[in-house]
Amino acid sequence: MPEPVQSRRGLPEGGRSMTAAELAAKLEARPTSSGWEARCPAHEDKNASLSIGEGTDGRVLLKCF
Repeated sequence: MPEPVQSRRGLPEGGRSMTAAELAAKLEARPTSSGWEARCPAHEDKNASLSIGEGTDGRVLLKCF
């Protein structure tokens, strides 16, 4: 059986993924005790509803409330 091919879809030019801190900076997020909060770019947002964190394995964790 052939090896699965990893998708590079969604990665910035050069193939490097963005860290949670880099994303927080781009979204002008404010720091919280567990990461950052930002206005969600997926919808019109008056208050910060997007939680940004980093998993133990380095993955960026996002949740919009």
